[in-house]
Amino acid sequence: MSEGSVKIKDLVKTYLDERGRPTFNAVKGISLNIEAGEFMVLVGPSGCGKSTTLRMVAGLERVTSGTIDIGGRVVNNLEPKERGIAMVFQKLHAYLGTTMIYVTHDQVEAMALGDRICVMRDGLIMQVADPISLYLRPENLFVAGLIGGPPMNLAMKGTGALCLDWPGGLEPLKRSLSCVTLF
Repeated sequence: MSEGSVKIKDLVKTYLDERGRPTFNAVKGISLNIEAGEFMVLVGPSGCGKSTTLRMVAGLERVTSGTIDIGGRVVNNLEPKERGIAMVFQKLHAYLGTTMIYVTHDQVEAMALGDRICVMRDGLIMQVADPISLYLRPENLFVAGLIGGPPMNLAMKGTGALCLDWPGGLEPLKRSLSCVTLF
C-alpha cells in the first residue's frame, strides 16, 4: 500500500453505558479503501456514522473492532499525534499528506468536491463511487433520494416503487423493483 492511503476494514464503534453495556452501534462493520492523493467525501444524514468514522481515523475515538491502516501501518492503538495526520474542525476534515477525508451532510457539496463519495446511513455504507457514477447509477433508493440537486423524486406504491424522475435510466432498479418513468 502506498504512503498516505487509508484502509478501513470491518470497522465498528459501539458506545457503552456506565456499566459497560452496549447502548448504540454508531458504525457497523464498514470497509473502505482510500487511495493516496484521493479526496474522499463521507456523506449522509445526521447520526449515520460519518463523523464517528473520521474521529476513529484521527484517533479521537477508540475503535471497538476492525482495523484502520494509514500508509501501510495499523494505527488503531496509536495516539492522534502518532498517526501523521491533522484535523481542521472548521470544516471537519482530516488530511493525510495529499489524501483528504471530508465529512458533510450536504450532498451537493459532496458531489462538487469528492473524487469519490461514500454514502452512509445508520452506521453502514450504502454505496461508494465517483460523483457521476453515483448520480447515474445509484445502487438503492436511499442513495437515489439523497444524491443530486434537486433530489430525485421517488414515490412508493405497493411493494414496488414509482420513479418520477430517474436521470441515467432505470437499469439499476429494474433488478429488484417495478419502476415506471413518467414524462
